[in-house]
Amino acid sequence: MRDPSFFRDLEVMKDSQEVIQSLSQQYEIYITTATLEFPSSFTAKYEWLRERV
Repeated sequence: MRDPSFFRDLEVMKDSQEVIQSLSQQYEIYITTATLEFPSSFTAKYEWLRERV
């Protein structure tokens, strides 16, 4: 997990995008992440999210 690219290529959980889409119709969705322990992971996580939203 200390490798900055660890979070870059993770698979999307089955049905997660549909669930988020459904929830977003009624709620405001916030994506949070714990990057303080692994500060170099932020860029990979951010890029991952941008590609899948």
